[in-house]
Parts: sequence; structure tokens; C-alpha cells
Amino acid sequence: MSEATVFGEATTHEELVAAIYACKEARGISNQVLDEIANLSHGHVSKLIGPGRERGLSQVSLDALLGSLALKLIVAEDEAQASIMRSRWESRDNRQVRSPTRIGAAFLRRARPAVLREFSRKGGLARWKGTSPELRRKLMQAVWKTRTKAAQLRAAAATENTCGQAD
Repeated sequence: MSEATVFGEATTHEELVAAIYACKEARGISNQVLDEIANLSHGHVSKLIGPGRERGLSQVSLDALLGSLALKLIVAEDEAQASIMRSRWESRDNRQVRSPTRIGAAFLRRARPAVLREFSRKGGLARWKGTSPELRRKLMQAVWKTRTKAAQLRAAAATENTCGQAD
């Protein structure tokens, strides 16, 4: 496996933007082509990494640029900065730290349909567990007849109301 090309090193937003710009230039890709590849609006790349830098990198634009330019970020300690900051870092009291098993609301919204589907499946299996296929068939036929009969009665009543109004 060959060693990855390094386009820059960044400890600030400006340095990150400069590294992304250096990669774009090294690959010989125009801003217009990168807009298209990254599925960004026309001229957006110029606003993000061009000389004017009218806009900052958002999560969406950063993900789009990294994917389009085949880049990955590697987070490493800046030893010089760490030596300056180390005295300011305080250890936290682990007794006060919540368990990392908390689940966010967005995840719960995404997971809810799958969880409910599984509960429904298990409930259905438990409901019919002690019932023979013949009994299930008879019960479902009775349910179907009841629903069909009710639907037929509603349709007949609607027809009578319609006919009665036409007279």
C-alpha cells in the first residue's frame, strides 16, 4: 500500500480550507467541476475555498468536499499546543459523568419504526402461538365476513341516501 499524499496540516479553519484548496489545485479540478461533483450549488465552492471565502465550511459542505476530493481527516495531538494547554486541563469527577448509553432524540425517531415493527411481529407470534392453523383460518374468515358485511351495509345506506336525494 502506498503512502497517502499530504496536502497540508491544519490547526485552524483557515489552514483546513487552505489544505482543501491545495488538494483541489493539485488534482487540477476547477471550482465549477467540484461544485458539480460535490452536488453543491453553482459558485458555492468559490465561496467556501476561493480567495474571497465568503462562507465558512458547514457539516454538509465539508462532507461534500472531503468525499469529492477523496480526502479524510486524521485528528492528531499538536504537541506544542498541548504543552501550553496541559496545565489548564482539569480532570473530571467520573462520579458526575453520565453513562455514555444515552440515546439522542434523533436516533429514537429513526429507530422507532423498526422497534415497533419488531414488537408487533413478536406480539403476533405470541397471540397465535397456541392456535392451530385451522382455528386461525376460521377466526380470520369470521373477521373478514364481519368487515365485509359492515362495508356492504354502509355502501347500501350510502346508495339509499343518494337515491333518496335524487327524487
